[in-house]
Amino acid sequence: ANYKFNKVLNLLVPLGYHVYTNKETWRNPRANIYSTRGGWDAKGRYSISKDWGWSTNDDIILSYNKKLGDWTFDGMAGGTIYRWVDETMDAGTKNGLTSPSFYSLAASVEPPTISQGYRSRQVNSLFGRASVGWRNAVFLDFTGRNDWNSSQPKGNRDYFYPSIGSSVVLSELMKMPEVVDMLKIRGSWAKFKTPADVYAKK
Repeated sequence: ANYKFNKVLNLLVPLGYHVYTNKETWRNPRANIYSTRGGWDAKGRYSISKDWGWSTNDDIILSYNKKLGDWTFDGMAGGTIYRWVDETMDAGTKNGLTSPSFYSLAASVEPPTISQGYRSRQVNSLFGRASVGWRNAVFLDFTGRNDWNSSQPKGNRDYFYPSIGSSVVLSELMKMPEVVDMLKIRGSWAKFKTPADVYAKK
């Protein structure tokens, strides 16, 4: 959704939802008197695994753009809610199959091995950017973002990472040789953090 209040102020609300699923099946017959080859498991094996989950990424962004003489001003502020859920199920026969081509968990010689997994994460964010330009030659940008991550400990759940950048287009300020179309100098500084994975011990 996009709404333009006026020439300088705009509201954007992008919403995204993603669903995925994957299923894998492995079969290997049990070796018998007619075959001396047992593949990757001579006693036979049947296993099945399934991964499924979903994620949603919802934003709200308010932007501002204004030009005053030689100066341009750009600003943006917004927030994001991101949530991700992943589930897994793995099951397989143990110590072979009771019949050479009976592919089922019920054909397991011993009780089949079964494992289940569940992971989820939610990140709530606030962010902003401010930019100033002069004569399309000198630019200065500031950004900041704060995340609240559910995979972090409660006492260390939120973290802030800023950045600052600047560029100067020298070819807009002085005459360049004909062989030089554009000459620009730019530099930036940023701070970032990598959050812990879901259920990470450290």
